[in-house]
Amino acid sequence: MATKRRTRKTRKQPETLQQIADFLLRPELWGLALIAVSVFTLLNLLTGSRSAFTDAWIGYLQDMVGLGAWGVPLVTGVLGLWVVIRAVEQMPDLPWQRPVGITVLFLAFVTGAALYAGIEAQIAGGLVGSGIAAFLNQTLGRVAAWFVISL
Repeated sequence: MATKRRTRKTRKQPETLQQIADFLLRPELWGLALIAVSVFTLLNLLTGSRSAFTDAWIGYLQDMVGLGAWGVPLVTGVLGLWVVIRAVEQMPDLPWQRPVGITVLFLAFVTGAALYAGIEAQIAGGLVGSGIAAFLNQTLGRVAAWFVISL
C-alpha cells in the first residue's frame, strides 16, 4: 500500500504593512491620541509662553471656534476617554449619544456666542460658530435661531 503523504498547511504571515495598519487602526490608540491632544491644548492655553507650533495651533483653534477654543480640550478629552473605555473594556452598553451630545452642546455654545456677539461673531464663535449662526439667522431669523440653539 502506498502511504499517504501528509501536508501541513502553513499559515501565511501577514505583511508588515498590514501589521502596522492593524496596529494604527486600533481604537485605543485613537482615544489616547485624542486625550494627548486634549492635554497638549489645555496646557498651551494655560501657559503664557508658546512656541511657533503651539502658537499656530492655538491661533487655528481660535480662528475656527473663537471662545470655544477653551472647550476643545474638554470635548476631545471626553471623546478620547469614551473611545478608550469602550475599546479596552469592550463594553457595548456605552451609549454613543453621550459623546455626540457633548459635541452638539459645544457647537450650540459656539453658535450662541456668535449670535450674541453680532458684529464680532468671528471673534466670539470663530468660523464654525459664525457660519452656523449666519445660516440660522438668514434662514430662520434671529429669534428662531436663538430658539433652535436653546433646544
